Amino acid sequence: MKINIADMTQRNIRKLPSQEIGVRPGFRRLFSAGAGRTIVSAFSVKNIHSEEVRHYIVDSATDETAFVSGSADPKITIYDENFVPWQVYDIRSNKRPSVVTHAVIIDQIMISSPDFDTVWGIVGSALTRAEKVDSVNPATTALDVPRGICAAWTHRCVIADGPNIYVSDGVTLQGGSPRTFVAFNVQAVSAGPIYGMHVTAGGSLVVCATEGVFALPESANASGQIVLPDWQKLSDHQTLSYNSSAHALGRLYGLTRRGFALIDQEMGTEVPLDDPYQPRGYGRRVQRPDWREGRIYPTQRGPLCTDEVGAFHLADIHESQRSWHTMTHDQEEAKVRGTLRQRDGDELLVTEQGVYRWEGNFDGVTALDSENADEVQGVAAHTVQAPPESSPTVRYLHVGADNTSGNILMAHRGTKRDAPGSGTQRGLVIGTSSWDTGETYMPPALRSLRGAYADPTDDVAIEVGAEKPLTRINTACEVQVEGIDVQRPTGR
Repeated sequence: MKINIADMTQRNIRKLPSQEIGVRPGFRRLFSAGAGRTIVSAFSVKNIHSEEVRHYIVDSATDETAFVSGSADPKITIYDENFVPWQVYDIRSNKRPSVVTHAVIIDQIMISSPDFDTVWGIVGSALTRAEKVDSVNPATTALDVPRGICAAWTHRCVIADGPNIYVSDGVTLQGGSPRTFVAFNVQAVSAGPIYGMHVTAGGSLVVCATEGVFALPESANASGQIVLPDWQKLSDHQTLSYNSSAHALGRLYGLTRRGFALIDQEMGTEVPLDDPYQPRGYGRRVQRPDWREGRIYPTQRGPLCTDEVGAFHLADIHESQRSWHTMTHDQEEAKVRGTLRQRDGDELLVTEQGVYRWEGNFDGVTALDSENADEVQGVAAHTVQAPPESSPTVRYLHVGADNTSGNILMAHRGTKRDAPGSGTQRGLVIGTSSWDTGETYMPPALRSLRGAYADPTDDVAIEVGAEKPLTRINTACEVQVEGIDVQRPTGR
């Protein structure tokens, strides 16, 4: 019985640049949260004039008792590209923010949450509390800047507070302010509380509420200062919590009971997140009764789902590949809280404990870092239910990888048959022009190993893989079975 690893449930596996299946790259720690601090949210903003990138990291006290005593102490810290702090803004709130959103309108930034007063600043400059600005139209009166979740739409700032939507005046290089909100531009979608707000590739403002997903087309902004309430329903998907919808690669995704789905259209295909029901030899099985209690974030590859399970799930839309990922760093729980972006477009992953660059062949700050306590194990799992009349006996597993220093992994129903890899890897010799034997670049070849079993079962459950980041794994594995189990019980 031959099985393609690309069709199996995957853990710590990613397509390599060569389009081969391999163990995920390493997580290189670039920044750690301070002692007693937990990262809540993070995002990056590029200055349109200087191309300079600033990282905004929101954190709070780690101690759970701080929330009761009113000393959660949330702060927004602005860092440069080397994570040198530039400003620390005290939010002055007594609770950890449940969600933090931001909107960049030309060269101004708004940072908002239902849990603290909205913050404003010029991109590249300091932050301050957002105070209302009088409208350029003397016939309208400015309202106080509301709290809520925000988005940038058609050079306006939009803030959703419960079921209400506040749309600011338009901003141009000649004037206007995202802190100007007037009563004529307060709308209600009649869809219940709003928990997500995004702008699609087509320019529509999309809100995710308890009674469905609704869109306001870009053309609603064409009437001048006042925005027309031309809302259109996209789907019946119910959004019940913050951080449960994400706009990635031009599409809108939302968490569902069983996993996640496209929610910008009706009847979007649901992608389940639970691991197959089988014994696990490498890591525990990931499962949740309701994935809507988790979080989903956009990445350059696709939607990323995370929960309190010590792992996160990344769907690579372009490669049609998805995998759960765990991290080996000491005290790292892999609770993702956002992404950052470098000037060259490189994407960084942010967890409650720190910031990581996803590249290289080891986890940690350096190759000898003691925080890398465990080997990274890339494993694919699969179950096959045999016909009742066959009741086969699993005899052998055949697995291949190019591992030269770690183990090749295989297990049936949780019983492991680890075996060391074999092969020779030679590297280029810097400063020489000779290409003799020993100095030629020779990547290791795929080698296969066989694990012996004697397991009679109607429920074949295998795991195959390899250790160490960037190790290639043969996409084909084989399960050898023999005939009917002569010792199986006979009914009377």
